[in-house]
Amino acid sequence: MPVQADDDEASLAGRVLAEEHLLYPRVARWFLEGRLQLVDGRACLAGELPVAGALHAPRAG
Repeated sequence: MPVQADDDEASLAGRVLAEEHLLYPRVARWFLEGRLQLVDGRACLAGELPVAGALHAPRAG
């Protein structure tokens, strides 16, 4: 989610929340269908490579 020059905490949070409402049901469905997998510590759809710069969980040390 890009940060706009005129963003404040509330406006950015509102845009993020709107995207979350779209993504969560979709990702939950992918999980239930077994389509999600971890590749180098990043979640991705089966058969797709992780997107450069995407957020990921660090490996347990």
